[in-house]
Amino acid sequence: KGFENAAFAVSLRAAAAALVAASTLRTRIGPRLTKSLEARASSREDDRAGLIAAYALEIWLRLALGNVVQRHRLISVLVEIQPDENSLFVEHAAKIVGAAFHAWRESDLLPVLERLRRNPDARGEAAFEYGHALLAVALDGEDAQEVMGGLETAKALFGEAVSVDPDRSDAQVYAAVIDVVRSFARGAVEADLASAWKALESAAADRTFLLSAGQLPDWLAPRRDRDV
Repeated sequence: KGFENAAFAVSLRAAAAALVAASTLRTRIGPRLTKSLEARASSREDDRAGLIAAYALEIWLRLALGNVVQRHRLISVLVEIQPDENSLFVEHAAKIVGAAFHAWRESDLLPVLERLRRNPDARGEAAFEYGHALLAVALDGEDAQEVMGGLETAKALFGEAVSVDPDRSDAQVYAAVIDVVRSFARGAVEADLASAWKALESAAADRTFLLSAGQLPDWLAPRRDRDV
């Protein structure tokens, strides 16, 4: 009943954290929450409802990542998200869609990230997540041409994320890494790599500092593994 009726997003998220952290509760109660979470996620007409809807999606994702509930209905909800919905909701949803893609590689999630870039408030997050996803796809390429083409597209998206928010050191790290890879691919000498390497060092140091300032949520931990 609490998950069905909680009127404050912070209360809902705190309850979810307690639920997910306790394996006995997670296993016993988690499967019974799917309908409630779907109902909360579908109501996003204003900022309060939008934030509650975003947290409901996050809870649902964390239960699916823990194999407590099936992921298929969650994915069907994610692929229907549109850019003209509540901005606070879609900004959070972009991160959730990106995490879901990395967990399950469902290609139907990629168009969601592409279209969420059309929302001004979600654009930076969506561009980063789309670039992050296309980077993963590119690294699975079968030949150098396919890999490099995918990296070029990903770099453009990381650049878009930085243009929206110049403090996005995560996007700066990936863009700098891609610059280094491109330079190696065309046989650049050490001097030509210096600027990309300096940008990478600076952005990586800033990102490491930000990550050390607080505990990374469990559902984002696998994405940090990809950073490493």
